[in-house]
Amino acid sequence: MIELSDGYTILTKDGCKWCVKVKELLPDANYIVCNIAKDAREAFFKEVDALSGTAPRTFPMVFYNKQFVGGYVQTKNKIDAELTFDSVYF
Repeated sequence: MIELSDGYTILTKDGCKWCVKVKELLPDANYIVCNIAKDAREAFFKEVDALSGTAPRTFPMVFYNKQFVGGYVQTKNKIDAELTFDSVYF
C-alpha cells in the first residue's frame, strides 16, 4: 500500500538517474523506494493508476499534497514556475 503524505511524495527506484535528479530538487520530500518484483508489477501499477488518475509507467512518480505532478520534467517545471511567481512583487 502506497502512503502519500502532505507535501512532496516521490516514488523512486534504485538505479534511476531521474530519481536522483528529482531528489536533488526536493531533498526534504518523502521518498518511497519501489523496487517491484516482476510478479507484483500489475498490482503496483493498478494502485499508482488509482492514486494518480493517469497511467504513469516511468520513474520518478511525484505527488504534491497527494495530487500527481508527473516525473522529473513536470516537477522541475512546477518548481520553476513557483519560484518565478514567488519572486514577483505586487
